[in-house]
Amino acid sequence: MNGLVIVKVSEFQSTDTTKLFDKNGVRNVWLTPIAGKMPNSALVIAGTVAAKENLTSGSTLLVSVAEREIDPEYGRQFGVTNLGAVPFADIVDLTLKLGNAEVIDTVKGFVPKTVPTTLSTSGIGATEEHEESDEEIVAKAKAAKLLEKAAAKAAAAAAKP
Repeated sequence: MNGLVIVKVSEFQSTDTTKLFDKNGVRNVWLTPIAGKMPNSALVIAGTVAAKENLTSGSTLLVSVAEREIDPEYGRQFGVTNLGAVPFADIVDLTLKLGNAEVIDTVKGFVPKTVPTTLSTSGIGATEEHEESDEEIVAKAKAAKLLEKAAAKAAAAAAKP
């Protein structure tokens, strides 16, 4: 499972204080998907990894999620690469391209809930069929261009040793 996801980054919260920080003492972060498909095992990012990827609490980012080799102890593993901040004005356009947020259970399949951050703008998240307006077509074209740029950036980052 690989793809692009818009996420909101926040500090990981837990009543179990031993889970708040990674083994290096750096605060773990929680990624709340806003658009796109996110594996449930990539929602919590170790603090050290988050710091390396500049996953800063309070930011809204476009991230690339890439499946890695299966770990015998922990199962399916995913890497998250920060592709950059997403301005609020671009979220709707990118949501049209990526789809509403979905959390995918990487053990059993699809989690039958969408994340409660679904945008309710006309035409987004709507359950009824409608004809696309010229504005929606233009927005999708803009979103496609943004995703092409993000994919190129992700490819360049992946090519670095």
